[in-house]
Amino acid sequence: MSIVCISGASIVAKNVAGMGWLMTSLSLRPIGPVRWIARLAPLTFGVYLVHPLVMGVLRSAMLKVGFPNDGIFDVLIFTLTIPASFGLTAAIRRTALFRPLVP
Repeated sequence: MSIVCISGASIVAKNVAGMGWLMTSLSLRPIGPVRWIARLAPLTFGVYLVHPLVMGVLRSAMLKVGFPNDGIFDVLIFTLTIPASFGLTAAIRRTALFRPLVP
């Protein structure tokens, strides 16, 4: 898998690395962190649906406050979007009115 980092954009190396990661992930036994991450699996489709909204709201709010629009800004938006999207999805799933929106 380190060949991909060394050799650059080799399609064969990327495919071999991808298959290596696939085989590694399939061979993992469900230990503590894997079980914890697996509990988040039902929320992932909802996160996929709400993350553009969360990202747009965060971006607008941070620009309005005066954050500079640079690379660190984008990293901060990404870092805040993921937990906020999981939180919003979990809240939506607990609300009876909106539960059908996020399976």
